[in-house]
Amino acid sequence: MKTRNDILAEYVRSRYPEIEKTFDFAAYSAGVALKEFGRCIKEAFGGTGKEVDDVCDSEH
Repeated sequence: MKTRNDILAEYVRSRYPEIEKTFDFAAYSAGVALKEFGRCIKEAFGGTGKEVDDVCDSEH
């Protein structure tokens, strides 16, 4: 089943096929990619905030 975003993307591509070749779209795509990269870096270095039990301490 297609999501609302899939339908919107299909509509835009059919009405404006040249949109992917514009500078505006390239800049927007780069911005989205940088935000996602920043989120991944923050998640990787920030952790989840939950403390993980040390398995070695529980074994005797």
